[in-house]
Amino acid sequence: MLTLDAALLENMQAYERFVAAVKRVPGGAWATPVAPGKWTPAQIAEHIAISFDIATGALKGESGIPGMPRLVRPLIRALFFRRILKTKTFPRNAKSPKVFHPSETSAPLTQTLDRLARASAGLDAAVAALRQSGETTIEHPVFGTIPVEKYLELNAIHTRHHMGQLPASGAAISA
Repeated sequence: MLTLDAALLENMQAYERFVAAVKRVPGGAWATPVAPGKWTPAQIAEHIAISFDIATGALKGESGIPGMPRLVRPLIRALFFRRILKTKTFPRNAKSPKVFHPSETSAPLTQTLDRLARASAGLDAAVAALRQSGETTIEHPVFGTIPVEKYLELNAIHTRHHMGQLPASGAAISA
């Protein structure tokens, strides 16, 4: 089982690789959808910042994610959460809930990098606060009670998933 320190390291490495890949996106591609009907690299980066912000909220017990009925959470945890952790991949063509969607416009690279840095720092601070309090699990509004290190592992897998969508990222992802 992944320790909290190992999960933090994995999450930090995924974040750092993602930021490096964002910086390698050619300027002309920044605001261009990566494929018809898909997000731009700017929107992908914003989506990652949003996901870090929502993860921070979940770790603080203040998630902005619409909740699922408690009776359904174990099923969702088994079908999605555990599957993603086991395969280290997200299901093909999985759709992101609206709360995770980026804006329609593309922010400049420097502004996006600042937002990513703030989101990452917020997540780290939330984990540090949980560690200090002795909490080892969170009550996620969709997945139910889950270990903090597993939630961080999910976050890292998600970040790597989107890194591979960036043009010129050099990101042949291996989990």
